[in-house]
Amino acid sequence: MTSKTVRIGAKGQIVLQKDLRDKLGLEEGRLVEERIVGNGILITPVDVDALMKRIEKTARSVTSAWPKRLSSVEAVRRDRE
Repeated sequence: MTSKTVRIGAKGQIVLQKDLRDKLGLEEGRLVEERIVGNGILITPVDVDALMKRIEKTARSVTSAWPKRLSSVEAVRRDRE
């Protein structure tokens, strides 16, 4: 495992080593997930295809449950009644 000490910048940014970025295919703009693990931080590349499938599944679920021919405002109003 590669290990290197890096400094946190003024905006909380860190620079990942180029060899690590290359090995994981991390390019500028790529989504990563950050998670606290014990007393450290785990940074994991996001599988964008899997994320899009979850979003599409949620969208289909919402669409099928949404009252037909109602605006979002009217649907919320009726739901609160």
